[in-house]
Amino acid sequence: KIPVPDGTYKVFLHFVETFINNNRPGCRLISVKVENKMHPERVDPFKMAGEWAKPYVLELSDVKVFDKAIDLEFDGNVELNGIEVERVD
Repeated sequence: KIPVPDGTYKVFLHFVETFINNNRPGCRLISVKVENKMHPERVDPFKMAGEWAKPYVLELSDVKVFDKAIDLEFDGNVELNGIEVERVD
């Protein structure tokens, strides 16, 4: 949970594949749920960035908060390198 005032936000999730043995697509697959909404595809940092050790940022728009917190859930072999939150209303 990330405490925030109620409102609408953009959430940026930063991923970088840095484990040396994960040197091809499919080695790390991550499911992402924000405010009880599942992102439609699993995140594969290597595939989405195009190579090892290159950053990939997943932008989640129109995240509506009604309970004073952004709820984030991850499943899989998660390596999250950063989170940015931007209020849009």
